[in-house]
Amino acid sequence: MGYLPNLSRSEKASKWINVILPMSLAGGLALIGILARTINTLGTNEVLTAAVADYTHRFAAEFERIFLEAVPFLLLGALAASVVEHYFSTAEVEKIFSKRLIPGIAAGLLTGVILPVGEGGSILLARALLRKGAALPSTVVMMLAAPALNVLPLAILLGSGGVSAVFWLRIGIGAVFAIIFGILLSLENQPERLIHVNSLHRHGAGIAQFKEAVSGNNQNRSNAVAVTTAKEFLEFTPYVIVAALIAAILQTILPVSWIPPVQGGLAGQIGSSGLWALLSSQSNLGDILTVQNSAISWPVVSQAVFLTLGIMLDAKLVVLYLRVLSRKAVFYMTVLAIGAAVLTGLVIGIQGMR
Repeated sequence: MGYLPNLSRSEKASKWINVILPMSLAGGLALIGILARTINTLGTNEVLTAAVADYTHRFAAEFERIFLEAVPFLLLGALAASVVEHYFSTAEVEKIFSKRLIPGIAAGLLTGVILPVGEGGSILLARALLRKGAALPSTVVMMLAAPALNVLPLAILLGSGGVSAVFWLRIGIGAVFAIIFGILLSLENQPERLIHVNSLHRHGAGIAQFKEAVSGNNQNRSNAVAVTTAKEFLEFTPYVIVAALIAAILQTILPVSWIPPVQGGLAGQIGSSGLWALLSSQSNLGDILTVQNSAISWPVVSQAVFLTLGIMLDAKLVVLYLRVLSRKAVFYMTVLAIGAAVLTGLVIGIQGMR
């Protein structure tokens, strides 16, 4: 990165994510669009024309879906984070999200159940809690448990009568995964090493000015919440765009034969559904609807792997997790999540063979 000599490492990374990478991707996509339009206009090769039209349609549809599914939860998470910032003191947050392991984990699980922040919004809320002094294990438990345990998708599915045994299995595995990872983080003697270097920095002087202005004035406090919500939302939106672009490109080039439901052997079912869970970046409700609305029945093993891994980890979440946790912590999380999903698929597959 020699052409950004006056920036720190974190500033260079931020510039890459917010400016250079999106612009490069946008330029590449514009070039692809021009070539596709040229081919369609000239009509020189019907096979090539059909392939280009198919790939561009798949890319556009997947990017739009990922982005539109993530934005509402991101906005809810930004609002929850700003409420924590302006309405809760450090002492209150430290008391609720205790450094004592069992009470802290219980608080994290309960928060994940109650607040409808989803898998993207829970990450913004987690960062706000860490800034207020919440313990890392309890905060991470909340962040990971929210997509699996939240009452919003459960209420929608119960209302539609579409809850299956695999969905309850997903809830259990999601909760256990969050608890185990929280316990593992509690073993770290220096938890600050597991947090992203900039995740504890507040929005500079603006926050201090708002805190001074809001003392005893609910109207000013509401204004501060609105401004902080906008800042949090706008800060994370470029990362969602980048993640959606990456995931949509990978989905577009993925061979159709790898897309579940694969009806083959156990390894094929686990591999295809796990890979699709990582790349498709479904929301915590969208993945269930994908299985339910499929024209082809999904094998139980494919359902279990797809639903459990998708709720714990996908391409979009990895990008967002890196805004709160260190690369080391996200790597361990990735290994644990993939291991849990594969183990679930193996157990169900072996049981089914008996």
